[in-house]
Amino acid sequence: MGLARRDAVIFKAHCICYSVLSRHTAELDSITLGRVLPNIEIGKILLVHLSALKSGAAYRNLADAMGSVLYDLRGEIPKLQSILESQTGQPARTVRDVLRKYEEIVDEVSAQEWDDSLECVAYVEGLRETAEVLAERFHASLRSHAFPEVTFDVETATKVPGRTLAPASWRPTDGMMIVRFDPSEFLFEEYLRIPFVLFHEYASHVYPLPAAVCRSREYMLNGWLLGAQYEVFQSRCGDPAYGSLSYIHFNAIDPYIIGMIRSRCANQGYRLARWFYNVIEDCEKATRLATDLVMHPCAFHEQRDFHIEFCRRLYSYMVSKGSTDALRAKVSECTSAEQLFDALATLIDR
Repeated sequence: MGLARRDAVIFKAHCICYSVLSRHTAELDSITLGRVLPNIEIGKILLVHLSALKSGAAYRNLADAMGSVLYDLRGEIPKLQSILESQTGQPARTVRDVLRKYEEIVDEVSAQEWDDSLECVAYVEGLRETAEVLAERFHASLRSHAFPEVTFDVETATKVPGRTLAPASWRPTDGMMIVRFDPSEFLFEEYLRIPFVLFHEYASHVYPLPAAVCRSREYMLNGWLLGAQYEVFQSRCGDPAYGSLSYIHFNAIDPYIIGMIRSRCANQGYRLARWFYNVIEDCEKATRLATDLVMHPCAFHEQRDFHIEFCRRLYSYMVSKGSTDALRAKVSECTSAEQLFDALATLIDR
């Protein structure tokens, strides 16, 4: 279990730098209106030197490698100034502000402890805690089960060309949540995805769900629930109750979503949930009904799953382009997915 020594050190270095970077990225983007992203250069420089550290060819330890990283980061300042000044209409004040912010990032990275300790999990602990809080509150209206004990660890993985590496996965056989990274290319965007992926794993796979919904894994777990989680995650960004979660974490999740909804069933369940939330316009109400649906314990209608029957009925209403105002009014009267299921029948029959 866990990481080899050099991989552990590389993971630690990335997480520390990316944590610093994530705290400053929102302000950088607001200064430059997204036209200049120094974080991309920071990521490239990290990859070059930490790859050399992994091979053992150039550096004895992390402190040596990070010394070179910091030297190169400071060397980027004149280049960044030249890029900014060459942009048409870029005010001098913007140039100064970006350079000041970039120097702040480099100074903060420089101030970190660069020893070779191997406590990898500690460097994503804050992201894990945020994901757990999201998942617990996602299922808060149910409280029919508690989350089981979860062990947390970090492992290496090799990227497959053309596919997005999922940065986390749940391993139910040994009750372990695994954060995965490729030591040769651990990108800033992958780090930013970790809270959402952990949220999905906790809420869809760790939380005890009925056997019927697990049989409909693609449609319900990787489709319907994923769409609901997307909406909830977006609504929580910027809320102090969820730590440092911000829009930069939300903006990083699309490649993961695309990879998850490749199948027709998952895609349809995901799109249906997104439509449902957009129609209801009340994230809390929509979430109570979305989670009540997946917790429905029994099958009916000639032993067909209630979950699938509900989604078929809701999908029929969506494609019929029925009145969204009428649906919103019905939802306001419902306290369970079963009540809404019956209400949908009256709307469709009109």
